[in-house]
Amino acid sequence: MSSAASTSNPSLPPPSRFGETAAGSIIYLLSGKKLLRAPEEKQGYVVPEKYKVGAPTVADERAKEKLSMGQASPAAESNHSESGTLNGGAARAEQLKPADVEKAALAAKDDQAKQPGDQSEEKQGADVGQLHNGGDYTLVTWYSDSDPENPRNWPLLYKIWVTAQICMATTAIYMGSAIISPVTEDLMMDLNCGRTAAALTITLFVWGYGIGPLFLSPMSEIPAIGRTWPYIISIGLFVLLQFPSIYNSSLGALLPLRFAAGFVGSPVLATGGATVGDIWDMESFSIALGLWGLSAASGPALGPLIGGFAGQANGWRWCLWPLLWATGGVWLIMFFQLPETNHSTILSRRAARLRRVTGNQKLTSQGDLEAAGMTLGEVAQMTLVRPFILTFAEPVAFANNLFIAFIYAVLYCFFEVYPLIFAERHGFNPGELGTAFLGIVVGAVIGMGIYSIFVIKYLNPRLRSGEHSPEDRQIIAMVGGICFPISLFWIGWTSFSSIHWIVPILGSGLFGMSVFFLFQGILVYLAQNYPRYVASIFAANDVMRSGLGGAFPLFASQMFSALTVQGGCSLLGGFSLLLTPIPFVLYKYGPRLRAASKWAGMSENEE
Repeated sequence: MSSAASTSNPSLPPPSRFGETAAGSIIYLLSGKKLLRAPEEKQGYVVPEKYKVGAPTVADERAKEKLSMGQASPAAESNHSESGTLNGGAARAEQLKPADVEKAALAAKDDQAKQPGDQSEEKQGADVGQLHNGGDYTLVTWYSDSDPENPRNWPLLYKIWVTAQICMATTAIYMGSAIISPVTEDLMMDLNCGRTAAALTITLFVWGYGIGPLFLSPMSEIPAIGRTWPYIISIGLFVLLQFPSIYNSSLGALLPLRFAAGFVGSPVLATGGATVGDIWDMESFSIALGLWGLSAASGPALGPLIGGFAGQANGWRWCLWPLLWATGGVWLIMFFQLPETNHSTILSRRAARLRRVTGNQKLTSQGDLEAAGMTLGEVAQMTLVRPFILTFAEPVAFANNLFIAFIYAVLYCFFEVYPLIFAERHGFNPGELGTAFLGIVVGAVIGMGIYSIFVIKYLNPRLRSGEHSPEDRQIIAMVGGICFPISLFWIGWTSFSSIHWIVPILGSGLFGMSVFFLFQGILVYLAQNYPRYVASIFAANDVMRSGLGGAFPLFASQMFSALTVQGGCSLLGGFSLLLTPIPFVLYKYGPRLRAASKWAGMSENEE
């Protein structure tokens, strides 16, 4: 198969990364592709020999290899090639939807059909799906290991800036889930509804961003689309939905808008980690992903802080104005500054440019091959069916997803129990009530610091030595599993009015730290334990935790009123004690369970 090694035209300047942003792409198209050109479109670009018309294709290289080895029949080789490509496509298309695969294939055909030269469009158009069967193609890859268009080769400060944009967007969207919670009483009076109905403003938002990734996130894995445009369009729609939410006059109008906002805001929440993975190498990825996880954990807690003061001053509708400003500001930054990071998309666009420049219609990318190699039935099964089959068929996946879902449910319970503790017992006003959630944020920040030390001192050395295993991730989860029930009992039994309010807030700090540890340990463990099916595992995880997390606010207030804060927290703490052994069991028996599983431990090239 074609090698990735090639000269990268060092005499040319680095590519304009602004050209890969949404704003840059629009300028490029409006200028007739004259401004913000990629290196392949500039004067002085030297086309590598392997990409020129007449250069050996994959089929030619295979034939040459057969002659040199004197073995392997053409039929067997062809079947092996087709099977390998389709298997790779299956792994890649974990998140693809049927309609999106069709769009990807059509986009690939359009790119190939619109070529300069004397040939007609019919002769110029080359269907990637037809080419791959016989290996009659040349694979476009990175020019070298130091290719400046590879996101992992970007300058350090630029990678930090791109990661920061994803973190800001994640925090801003998550803020919206409970931003109204401190002024629920005002919303109930204004819209003439009960507490359970008012809690639906949280529930439907959470359910929206739990379901949304099943339908929206797959687009980011299609080479013809990439990650940037789904982020820009979805966050833009999220911003626009805040206007009717602010100016509506009934709960019946507000609730669908809240669900829609969560739904369209979900892509960055689901695939932000994938963007981080596009940019950072393995050693840096753990800490970068931890920072993104910190932004996700902080968002729901920062929402009440901001919404509390805004709502106290001007009513519940004013809670949504800061949300609009925050997400609108992030959208503007991302529109002008967020480049494309998906490796498959970058290489797909490079292949299209090289086809235009060289006239060689046999040039394609691995991502285009994989997208074209999937059938609608396969994609539908992988996107909507496999996540739940895998989760319920795999005890390891089910246990971990259940633990994460329960943690999320407890977090959203706090939006109902905090008013009982800090407003009723300690006399906090809505603004002050929001500050009580800062304990969770501070705890998560401390957890991030401890986790970074764990990564640098323990995980990375084991990665470098080749001793690392998925069970290493359970160590931090074990610490979180111990701290989690302790924090719940702490908060519950120090919530009396006779005890200073700082004491339960300190308990919430331990809660925030334990949540961070558990999320980092469990989610990365699942990704490493099921490398081939990570998208399916995470899709089921999104649905389970959002489903449970959104449901708990509907009855949390009644539960704590009936059982008292102490009884309710003790009940949740008791359930958490039943889940605490999970990381300990997996740390000891994980390798044995993985060996017995037909799903776990499979690489992307295995079936």
